[in-house]
Amino acid sequence: SCKGQKLGKGISINVNPTETTTYFVRAEGKYNKTDCVSILINVYEKSVDPTSITSNASTTICEGEKVKLKVNGGQLSNGAEWKWYSGSCDGTSIASGLEAELTPLSSTTFFVRGEGFCNKTNCVSVVVSVNDKSYSAGYITKPSIVYRHEKITLSVNGGSLGKDSRWVWWKGSCETGKVVGTGTSITVRTRKPTTYFVQARGLCNETTCIETFVKPVKVHHWEHTYSSNYKIFLHIGLGVGLEWIQFPVTAQSSLNGAGNPTIKDSLTVSINGLGVKGETPFYPFMKEYLSLGFIPAYSIGMSPSFLTSDSQANSTTKSEESYFYQRYQLETELAFGFKPVKFLAKWKRSFQSNDYQKILTTNSNYKTEYTFKENINQEKFSTGVRLGRYARKQTGKRGNSFDFIYTLSRNQPDGILSFSSDSYNSLKQWNVGAGFSWWRQSAFKFQFDINLNTTQQDFVFNSINFNGATYQVSLIYNRNWFY
Repeated sequence: SCKGQKLGKGISINVNPTETTTYFVRAEGKYNKTDCVSILINVYEKSVDPTSITSNASTTICEGEKVKLKVNGGQLSNGAEWKWYSGSCDGTSIASGLEAELTPLSSTTFFVRGEGFCNKTNCVSVVVSVNDKSYSAGYITKPSIVYRHEKITLSVNGGSLGKDSRWVWWKGSCETGKVVGTGTSITVRTRKPTTYFVQARGLCNETTCIETFVKPVKVHHWEHTYSSNYKIFLHIGLGVGLEWIQFPVTAQSSLNGAGNPTIKDSLTVSINGLGVKGETPFYPFMKEYLSLGFIPAYSIGMSPSFLTSDSQANSTTKSEESYFYQRYQLETELAFGFKPVKFLAKWKRSFQSNDYQKILTTNSNYKTEYTFKENINQEKFSTGVRLGRYARKQTGKRGNSFDFIYTLSRNQPDGILSFSSDSYNSLKQWNVGAGFSWWRQSAFKFQFDINLNTTQQDFVFNSINFNGATYQVSLIYNRNWFY
């Protein structure tokens, strides 16, 4: 007040107020004192430096998440406020106030300081680390054509991996299916239609599943198999099918069922057999111009009732017939020439055991039993042509081969592994025959063979006699597991 503490005299004085203060002045003399005049001096306090920045949670977040930062310590003067910056203390202003809720897109250093009329405090800072999240793949790349049992590669196209993430592949269904691999690509071998999924999984998130449907085709791709870039083609397959055979034999009588002495007799019958045949073709070399193959096979069969002969059955005689056979066979073939036409040479050795029985019973219960229990050891040479390609010219898919052959065969009394040169007579003594086969690569093979009961020296093409001929027909499901 005007009567308060006296601070000085003169036209001016210097003061250092520590708080808001009103100052007064008047003239004082011998004769009087003037009225007082005053002035209010407002005093603002300085802001105190903050000590640190705290967070409501971790300062390491995932992309897209929010973080709440708060000033710790310090004090603002009247009219001052906290100012937040990114990058540097004089960088981009992003917020003001005691707290700031931020959503940084990348790892960033944030600063805060008090700013008022009197001063700016020192800055304090905190680093907020932002982990990248994963983004879903755009689609899955795969071959345009997928073949059964062949390996294919599936790859992620588009998308990105975040912090500590990886691509996880599923089969059947996502999440609950079977995990079949990890990484940007996987290699699978598919034999039936299957749906594959891929999903990014990591520290921050799991993306949506992207799927692709793989439908393998049954038709194999043969073009690369027979191309000039491949020197050797290893063909190991398995064939299973049916066959029918018919051949004439002379059965010997050895039993008199009436108790009388045995009567030696013979009966010429045509035996029919229906059986199962299995083979394992092995081609160590197979090209369109040259192929070499070894085909071991095994057959077993019998004569069902609808194939048995009733030629001797009548009102006074009853006929019963049974037949069982097994055959082991080894075949070697060599084909050479050109893609559409090749010359063909074959050698075949077979060993067949036969158990045939025919019982004739009269009304007087007189029985005569005819049996044929002999082993047939046969050797056969064949020459001919093979028409057709192993692979189709345009598409490269499996082709069709047609064989037409002329055969020479004979029965050997020795074992299947005996190849005595002394037993070879002139080729004129061999029986002639012919054959036809249709082979669709790695699918099936149909064969028909006929052996005439005529030696080569007696064979006249214009007077072929089919009486007593031997027939064999087989249909084989022949599959190559490697292609």
